[in-house]
Order: sequence, then structure tokens, then C-alpha cells
Amino acid sequence: MRSPRNVMLFGIVLLIVLAYYYMMRPTPPSMQHPVVPQSTSPKTETVSPHNGAQSPPPVAAPVAKPSAKKETHAAPVTVPKVPEKKKHETAANTPKVMQPEAPSSTRHATTPDATAPHVAQKTHTKKRSHDTGVTPTKTPVSHASTPPQSTRRAAHTAPKKSKPDLLVTVGKRTIEVTVPKPIQAPKVTLSVQGNTGSDIHTIKFSKRFPPDYVPLSQRKERAQPSRSSTHIGGVNNGMISAHLRGKFMEPDAAAAALKKAGFTLLSQTALDPQKHLISLVFTDPELIAMASNPGRGFMASLRLLVDRETQQISITNPMYFAKAFMQASFDPTKAKALLRRVTTAFPGLENAKDSSKFQRLPSFQFMSGMPHYQEMATVARGTNLLHRIQKNPNVVFRQKLHNGATLIGIRFTKRTQAFVKKIGTKNAALLPYPILIEKGQAKILDPRYYIAVMYPLLQMSEFMSIAKIPEAIIQESTQLFE
Repeated sequence: MRSPRNVMLFGIVLLIVLAYYYMMRPTPPSMQHPVVPQSTSPKTETVSPHNGAQSPPPVAAPVAKPSAKKETHAAPVTVPKVPEKKKHETAANTPKVMQPEAPSSTRHATTPDATAPHVAQKTHTKKRSHDTGVTPTKTPVSHASTPPQSTRRAAHTAPKKSKPDLLVTVGKRTIEVTVPKPIQAPKVTLSVQGNTGSDIHTIKFSKRFPPDYVPLSQRKERAQPSRSSTHIGGVNNGMISAHLRGKFMEPDAAAAALKKAGFTLLSQTALDPQKHLISLVFTDPELIAMASNPGRGFMASLRLLVDRETQQISITNPMYFAKAFMQASFDPTKAKALLRRVTTAFPGLENAKDSSKFQRLPSFQFMSGMPHYQEMATVARGTNLLHRIQKNPNVVFRQKLHNGATLIGIRFTKRTQAFVKKIGTKNAALLPYPILIEKGQAKILDPRYYIAVMYPLLQMSEFMSIAKIPEAIIQESTQLFE
């Protein structure tokens, strides 16, 4: 709130500020006394008679006597010389004062003749200190010449102000913005003596490869089927194909070729309702002998797939599966002999792109944490397991081994068996699914191992698409013996 006391204090402070400002401000040029140049020539002074002091009589110029022609001449007047600069300033700064009228005789004597040249007039003022209260007057002084025109134009010219690049208006204020010009970088020219090739600053590294490194060019060649008979089904640069591809043959023609080569056909099963995929299971005495060792019964047979959609056949590679299923009991001589018989019975076979490292097969697993060959799944136990499946229509074949074990193959329901269409039908020869009955136990290769070893190029995304299939396979295999 504004109390009277505060208002009074504010007024006192305001008066003090205004008084200080008035005392400290500079005197304007119009109120300053003009500077009058000092001259040694006598000056004429007139004092007003109204102040009570006696004024000296005016000095009259001598009057010439009239002649017969009645011509009058004005007496010459002596004009003091004033510097040009001071004269210019005095004329500009000296105020005009009205001159009292002189007597007619004096006025006639001091008035210049009409024939006399026109001269400029200038007033001078002199203050008399001994005459108190007397107001001095100014007497016009004529000059012989005017200052030159060049001195009038002499002035200090201010530098030209450059135009702003941008005008910004903020409220009632206008801000001028001048954008500075960027500094241009100097041009530098370099001259190189000696070698001026494009590889002056090229960094060259030595070619170093890790152990067992396979260049990309060789990997591309390996991905293509090899047509050399010496490499069909064999080990190429440490890799081996899981399947052998051949020209299309009808199931009956393929079965006849197998019998001609000395193999025994165990089953011929359609894997789909349209019968586009036909799986043939065959064996021979050498395979049975190899599989008669404990826990090696899954090597007792090989598979041949007839694919009517892709118009080709696919045979499981004896070398590949003997290395994976026989583990430490692997005999390369017997495996190569079986391979030779297969390639002879079906000329023109080629290696499939589905391959894996040969030395890795005994310890093969899809990924870390997944089961190996030895980690089989037990689906049934008992002494009469063969009696339980004797009349089951889902049992496709039975094969007796020398050690008393029995290898059987089963088919699943359409829903479970259709998983091969999700991950590729070229390797669908893994069906019918094998079950080994040995020493009162029915075991199967863990589906996560068996599917992966039959599809060595299986990706994680493909495996996740059939994530429920391994559990379904184990469940249906268990229900078979119930």
C-alpha cells in the first residue's frame, strides 16, 4: 500500500535526482558566449541614452563639398581582417541586435554610396567592466571580402553504415542483425616427389586364416553337388553329405534296383495322402552285422525316398550314418563298401547340400544343451513288448538282429507326420520312425537329435516351428505299446 510517508519520501528523492541531473548536464551551445576575435582597430561604441549615462558623440565621417555636378562620395572605411574560421563561427553564433537610429547627418555620412561595392556586415560586442548597468550595442562592421566557398563545405564525413542482413521486430524494438561472412580456407597445393601412384597410403595386411578355415569360394563349390565318382558320399574338405540325390525313379523301379544290388526291401510306405512321398527301407547282412552290437541297432537299415514333387530320389549316405550311429565302433572299410554298392546301383548320384563335419558326427547335437546319440528316450518297458505290437497297423516293418534285439518302424498320425512339409520334404526319409526293442526296453532316438541329424542344415527358426513335434513323437510311440 502507498502510505503518505512513502509518497513524500519518493517525491524528495525524485527532486534530488532532478536537481543533480540539472546541475551536471552540459551547457547547450546556444547559451554559450560567442567568441569574438580581438582586433587592434578602433571600434565604435554606442550607449543607449535610457540608462542615464552620457554617451560620446558619434563620430561622423568627413563630408565632401558638393561640386558643380553635385556628386557625393562616401569616405573609405577601414575593416579589420578576421580569420576565416573564426569569422565563420562568429557569424553563425552572434545574435543580431537592433541598432538605434543615428542623426540624419550621421546617417547620411555613414551610409555607403550606391556605387560602392557590396560588403558583408558583422557585429562586434565589447563589454565594459567599469560601466555598471550599461548595455553595449553592436556596430556593423563591413568586410572587404567573403570567405571562400571551400571552407564552408569542409566538414567531417561520417563513415557509411552498411545495410543489415535481417531486421527482427520484438515488440516496439527493431533489432538489426548482420550475419558475418565465413572465412574462406586457403588453398593448399601439395606436390609429391617420387611415386605418385594411387596406393601411396594403402595399408596392406597379410592374409591370416584360423585353423581349418575354408574360403568362401571353396564353400560355394562345396555347396554344389559334386559329380566326381570318387567324392560321392565321401569326405570333402572335412565335410560329408547326409543324403545322395539322384534322378527320379518310380518306387517299383527303385525297389528292383535295390534287389539287383543285393539289398533286401523291408517296407514301402507313403508319407502323405497324395502319395507324393514314398519311403523305402532296405537292409543287407553287412548292415545287420554292424547293428548287432549293443545300442547300435539303429544302423540296421538305410532309407530311399521317392519324391514325385521334386522329381528326384534321395538315399541316406552309409558313411554319414555309420559314423554317427556306430560311435566308437565305426568301421570305415565296411562303410565305404556299402557306399560303393549304393553308387553302383544308382549311377549319377550327387552329394546333397545338407552336410556336416565328418569328425563331429559321433558327438553331434543340434546345439548346446540338446541331446546326443546316447541320450535315447525310453517309451516302454516289459518282457512282452513284441507281443503288444503284433497286430498294430502302425508298425510298418520288423527286423531281427543277431543279438536278440528287434528294430521296428512306425508311422504317426497325419497331423504329426506332416511336420516334414514345414522343414523340407527332401529329407523325409527319416520316416517311418525307428524304435529299438532291446533287453526289455523300447527306445527311440530323441526326436531333437534324430530330426537334427537327418537335417544338418536345420535353422533355429525352422526348429521352433516344429517345437511341439518331439513331444508328440514320444507320446505316440508310448501309446503304441499300451
